[in-house]
Amino acid sequence: MSATVACFTAFYIVLIGCQAGGCSYFAAFVNNEVRPYFAAHGMESDSNNAYEAFVYLVISAVLLWFSFMGTLCGICKPRGRNSSHREDFGSSCGKFLRIVISLAIGLTVVVLACLTAKYAFGWWHYFDSQGLDHLAANCHGLAGMITAGMVLSSCTLLVMAIMIISSDH
Repeated sequence: MSATVACFTAFYIVLIGCQAGGCSYFAAFVNNEVRPYFAAHGMESDSNNAYEAFVYLVISAVLLWFSFMGTLCGICKPRGRNSSHREDFGSSCGKFLRIVISLAIGLTVVVLACLTAKYAFGWWHYFDSQGLDHLAANCHGLAGMITAGMVLSSCTLLVMAIMIISSDH
């Protein structure tokens, strides 16, 4: 493994680990604090939106944890004395499948983040205007995590696409 690939892989593992942890934390926050607040104040539509965001965050967290574990397992494969440098059809097909699954997970997470971002920014402004600093600060954190995650995931998807295109030539 070249130094560039190793550096990219390490960055990717840290990125998806942090994203997965953030999605897990904020899913719990939305379910345990935001939804009950809206339900207690008779804001049924906002409570339903909070549930929707909770589901998006849970799905994102699960997909990111699978991606995290898959990437870790992929780099921890045993490379013994009997392994050859030549790839046969099965290993190249498996590599292609891993790349397609990674791209699908990344794209799904970006789409779910876009759907959640609308709610997070709205909640942040609402709780800030109501003087509910704890809820506003956490919604601000959620909006920031989503924004950073979308940018970094999009860049990662772009790099992966470039690597796929350049490996064909």
